[in-house]
Amino acid sequence: MHRSLDIETVERLIAPIAAGREIIAYGASAGAYAALYFGGQLNAKIIGFSPRLPVHPYLSGNSQKSVNELEHVLDLKDVPKSEHKPIIIYDPMDKIDAKFAEQWVHPGYPDAHVYLAPMAGHGVISRLRETGNLKRTIKALFEGHIPKSIIVWNPDHYNYHYTKGFLAADAGSDRKALYHFKAALKMAEHRHIYYALIQCARRLGDTDLVKRAEKDAYLYKIARQKAIREQKKAAAS
Repeated sequence: MHRSLDIETVERLIAPIAAGREIIAYGASAGAYAALYFGGQLNAKIIGFSPRLPVHPYLSGNSQKSVNELEHVLDLKDVPKSEHKPIIIYDPMDKIDAKFAEQWVHPGYPDAHVYLAPMAGHGVISRLRETGNLKRTIKALFEGHIPKSIIVWNPDHYNYHYTKGFLAADAGSDRKALYHFKAALKMAEHRHIYYALIQCARRLGDTDLVKRAEKDAYLYKIARQKAIREQKKAAAS
């Protein structure tokens, strides 16, 4: 519905009601897009989970037809900005969300508070709800607390340590990252964890660990393929 609205209309509808009050604009997916697009004119505090608008030319094909059908200003950087730094949370491993963040969100708000939630998928907000962390996280953000990181997963989930490792590696702390990738593998074997550990070990120059991890990853792959074949065989019988 918000695709047919313009920024001036939203301001005309909301500004008189919210006069003298703090405005918070938040949402997930297309709702996060709307919060960012319209929130600037209202000088809102903005929280966006996995911003995305599938019909946006940057995602649907940057043709003149898609630009004409958008009915919005193409780039976030060209619309009014809030004086408050937005809070953006998304999975950098989700190719669509990462692309939209890189091409649309970051150029608009290069100083935004950005939190990466690897392996959470497009439904970051759903993962937070499933793990029981959504209410606490939202409450803290609404109260103005800017945490060092937002971990979607609970400590008893292997992706908790994977996320810790991912963020450590992204910050250039490979030894800390290696610790968390090893901890994640102790909880569960998964291809993405092996890949991250091997890349980290290579950066550290630990060739012995690389060889061991590559062997373990291969054995895991063989075992997984065997298990899948057996499941298919059992389902067919």
